[in-house]
Amino acid sequence: MLKVVFILVTISSLTAWAEPAVAQPKSDSRPDEAKCGSVEYRAIFIDRTQKMYGAIVAPIERVPPSEAEFLRREIEDSLWSENKGRFKIAQSNRFYHALQVQDAYERLCDKLAFAKKAESAKEATQLIFDAYDAAHQLTLALRDYLDFDERRNPPVVPTDKRVELYNELAFAPSLFHISFRCALSQWH
Repeated sequence: MLKVVFILVTISSLTAWAEPAVAQPKSDSRPDEAKCGSVEYRAIFIDRTQKMYGAIVAPIERVPPSEAEFLRREIEDSLWSENKGRFKIAQSNRFYHALQVQDAYERLCDKLAFAKKAESAKEATQLIFDAYDAAHQLTLALRDYLDFDERRNPPVVPTDKRVELYNELAFAPSLFHISFRCALSQWH
């Protein structure tokens, strides 16, 4: 019972994020399919999605730029040289998992920006799907980070926040489903 209440509270807090300039769809109803495929509504849903994922990654530690550059180079070099030992050393760096989250979030934001600028419903659908795939990769990186962080002493993310993040990750894809439906509703 407590989990259901917690998830409902989390869902209601996540749906209140967007403050767009155009009229928003009512939170208690499905979007009007005649309007929801429009550029304005697509922008609303994309902004909501970006804000939601931004809030999810906010508690994750930021990787110092010099450390990020070093790790990216080490990972790339180890993969190109097929040196598993070197890759494992890079993975053991305390910032490895945080960098995976940081990079995955940046890729998601890039994909969402492309989807926001789509000129046709078909293009929007494809770009939203690409963003959905990037969100899935971010989810995997976040789970790996949270598992890694839980084993640290002390962890960066407190236990109660970790539970909250897992619940938010379960809800997050729903905005993509709305965006898909809206974009597809405009196909003729």
